[in-house]
Amino acid sequence: MSKPEVDYLQQTWQKLGNIKVTEKFVLFKQRLQDQQNQNFDVMVAGWSSDYAEPTGFLTLFTNNGTNNDGKWISKAFV
Repeated sequence: MSKPEVDYLQQTWQKLGNIKVTEKFVLFKQRLQDQQNQNFDVMVAGWSSDYAEPTGFLTLFTNNGTNNDGKWISKAFV
């Protein structure tokens, strides 16, 4: 994301009340390490499927998905 986009998120979330947002921009290699090590509260990243098939997106956040670095779990979305 670009700085203006992150600024927008920061300003919008802070308007919600007791939320403090600190922006942190790192090199791509560091972002990948932080993502894999779960060194984040919120991370903004992009995704594009390698092939024209819905599973390229539908499996992103499954409980055991390889891209589920936030370790999000939902019984409804296995």
